[in-house]
Amino acid sequence: MRLLNRALDQTTMKLSFTTRRELFLKKLFFNLKPLSELKEFEGSPFQPMKEYASKYRSGEFPNADRFISFLKSRLDEGLRSNEHNLRTILMGKDVNYDPDAFELKTDSYSMTTSSGSESNTLYFSFFLFGTGSEGVRRPVGIVYVVTNERPGNVSFSFTDDSADSTELSPMVIYVRTLGPFSKNCFITDVGETSANAQYSVRRRSDGGKEYTFKK
Repeated sequence: MRLLNRALDQTTMKLSFTTRRELFLKKLFFNLKPLSELKEFEGSPFQPMKEYASKYRSGEFPNADRFISFLKSRLDEGLRSNEHNLRTILMGKDVNYDPDAFELKTDSYSMTTSSGSESNTLYFSFFLFGTGSEGVRRPVGIVYVVTNERPGNVSFSFTDDSADSTELSPMVIYVRTLGPFSKNCFITDVGETSANAQYSVRRRSDGGKEYTFKK
């Protein structure tokens, strides 16, 4: 935990409230599909529930999808360059980089949160599979997206209409190997993945900037 807190203090990456909320809603999209539940959400007096019902009908979560695309690319960059010995701790010293050897499972992921006096810590966790020299595909680690948010500005809530949607929170990509003697790796910058991305910038009505990545 101490290493993770240090990484959160040092990171230059930020995750927006809007993206955190969409990651939450996208996860629920796969779990809460019965029409009866959707109708209950549509009749709710709370905006987050209405937002979920709307996104459920469209099935579109553009901010979450864009972020997951970034996460895959950033992880691939770290594996390719063996950043912080990432590839070594996952697969061993003798495994060369092969882009087809690793797969991040993003169609299903878990969400947890822990509360603190000054901030809440959110964890989005994804299984990472690897194929070794023997050709066997197996889970080799868990990739966590870890971020903080202020108490009272909870992206996991369905009943909070007062949340600050402009909040940007420090974010870390935390990779942990599986097994009794697990090793850790922390990615704390956007790397070449985002530094070389093409995007447009638009000024919102509230004065903030909105960045849209071009595919």
